Formats: sequence, C-alpha cells, structure tokens
Amino acid sequence: MINTSFTLGVFTIPIKLIVFIFAAAAAHLLLFILKREDRDIFKKTSDLFFNSVILFFLGWRLSLILTNWSTFRGAPTALLYLPGGFLNHLAGAAVVLLTVLIFYKRQKYSLKELARWSILTAGTLALYFILTVFLLFIPKESQFPDNDISLVENKPAAALNSDSEIILLTMEGEEQLLDLTGSPVTIVNFWASWCPPCRAEIPEIDRFYSDYKDSDIRLITVNMTSTEKSMQNAVDFIEEKKADFPVLLDHKGEAAAYFKINSVPSTFVFNSSGELTAQKTGAVDYAWLKNVSN
Repeated sequence: MINTSFTLGVFTIPIKLIVFIFAAAAAHLLLFILKREDRDIFKKTSDLFFNSVILFFLGWRLSLILTNWSTFRGAPTALLYLPGGFLNHLAGAAVVLLTVLIFYKRQKYSLKELARWSILTAGTLALYFILTVFLLFIPKESQFPDNDISLVENKPAAALNSDSEIILLTMEGEEQLLDLTGSPVTIVNFWASWCPPCRAEIPEIDRFYSDYKDSDIRLITVNMTSTEKSMQNAVDFIEEKKADFPVLLDHKGEAAAYFKINSVPSTFVFNSSGELTAQKTGAVDYAWLKNVSN
C-alpha cells in the first residue's frame, strides 16, 4: 500500500498528478525526438494536448456539481476538494473527445495532426498506467515509530490496544477509548472546523454514515480540538452542518500526535485486527469511502 498524496506546506498534492505530469513530459520528449522534421505539426499537436488536459479537468470538476449535487449545494467549495469518481473522469474524457471532433469537423486540425495527438495521448496514458502500477510495488516505510501503526499493509496497530491508549471526549464530554479493533472495517477521519477541505467533505461523510450506520462498518470522526479556538467551535460546527455521524474530540492532541497528522483532513481505514488497509490525505467523498469499505 502506498500513500495517495503528500503534503507540501498547507497543500495536499495527489501522487497521481505528479505521475501524470512526468508521463506527459516523457511522451512529449519521445514524440519530439522521433518526429524532429515536423516542428509545426508537433507544436499544434502539443497545443491540442494541453488544451485537452484543461478541458478534461474542467469536465471532470464541473461534473461534480451533477454527481454530488446534495454536497455541492451545501458546500460549494466541494468543487475544489472532492476527488470524484469514474463517472466524473468519464465526463472529462467525453468533453475532450467531443471538442476534438468539433475541431476536426471545422478543419482546424488535419488527420495527421489528430493522429499525432492520439499517439501523444495514448503514450501519456500508457506511461501513466505503467508508473502507477510500478509504484504499487514500492515498499512504503512506516511514518510511525516501530511500536506504532505501520503504513505497511497487514501490520496490526497493537499499540493502541495496550501501552498507547488514547482517551478522547464525546460531544457530551464523556471519555471514550479510541479502539480500532472489532469491526470488519473501521474508518477514522481527522478534521477541523477551520479547514476548508474538511468542511467540503462533511456532507459526503454524513451521507455515507447515513447509508451504512446499520452495517458492520464503523465510522469514527476525530475533531482536532486542540487546534480549534475552543471546544465549542467543533460542537457548533457539527450542529450547524446538522451532521449525524459520531464525533470524538481530541482535546489534548494525543490522537493527532500518535497518527502523526501533518495535514487535515486525513483518513485511515483498519480491518477487524486493527491492521491499516488504506489511508488518504485530503478530502474524501462517498465513492472513496464505499470503495475502501468493500
């Protein structure tokens, strides 16, 4: 298992974005070397490729308004932070293909130029796929100390059940032990009321909880209360959003320190033995939560 993103200051950067940029650059370089004699065609092909990337991005992001309307209506910033799923990527691809077809019909591009564009796009996607698969086989060293949770799949988080007990508070002020074992799937989400991506993902988490609260999936959301202006801020925020999912308050910052939270939101998924099976830095949506729960 590998991280899907890394943090740079306050920014969360998806690993897939870096891989795509590298793949696009490599494909461009290869096409440039192989077709040196066609500089004008290469320039037009390159321009069309970059325009396609922009169109794909717009189609992908704007389609979130349709597929996640209930979330977008209450939190417009979700358009910036939610990752989207297969349908959103399909919408982006459809926008690109439709635009290229219109350009061809209007004779803005020749068949030769479109053929080069197809080669460049296919080469980029092929390299992207190969690099993504390659990354899956790179061992990931743990971000945690040796006696803590490992990012390596199937290593139990036993410390939470013995020496490193973490006591959190419920919204009613009662103490509760953070326990990662027992349920087939336990999802732990760290958030804060001052965090824009956190605010964007709240409706998605609440919708997921509403659909799966009677199942054997356990959802634990942990407010990083030690970073809030006051504990009441977290309580007021949840009441304002009318969220029904359970919230625990990390009033001393112990859970955040244990999980080494450097950026919020951060989400961890464990199996019944307390083994880490998935994690994500950045906003999650309904589709991602459903996928990691299966």
